[in-house]
Amino acid sequence: MLDGKYEAAVGLESVFRNHFHALRTGQRISGSYFDVRYYPGVGTIHFFPSNKTLIDRMNRLVGNHRRWLPPAETNAGTGFWQQFDQAEKLDKAFRTEVSKDCKRDGRYYHFDPFWAIKYGGESERERGHTLLTQAMSTVLANHGIDPDSLLDSDQNGVRQLDWDGLPDSHLAFAS
Repeated sequence: MLDGKYEAAVGLESVFRNHFHALRTGQRISGSYFDVRYYPGVGTIHFFPSNKTLIDRMNRLVGNHRRWLPPAETNAGTGFWQQFDQAEKLDKAFRTEVSKDCKRDGRYYHFDPFWAIKYGGESERERGHTLLTQAMSTVLANHGIDPDSLLDSDQNGVRQLDWDGLPDSHLAFAS
């Protein structure tokens, strides 16, 4: 396991098996690594991590495995790790910045760039990419992060996010 223990003192299976009735009534139950709460009104279960360090280790392990992070032998620049460490804060700022450019009419957006990239025609996708790229550049600049910083070990002038060898046009926005 991520903390060097083979088995959790109070695992998720134990939480569900021993506290099923309490969970069904909406109580929040604690395990070794997660608190769990069932929301009966909507029928969803939420997991709340109890140890930020272990979650960070898990995110890095999964990120390396899925190739979302640069290979270990590559020293990523400070801008990359600033983005990684501040992801939740930057995501909120990014969505706020996007909403400034996407006016709402009641509950609906006049233009939703996330929808446009996934479902729109060519001109809508291009407009969506442009809007999201501008919003991300603004947010990163506001936080003092240079998105074009080089990898520390880069010898060939490859930009930070090009460590997989693909040109920028093959990078996709996460939504």
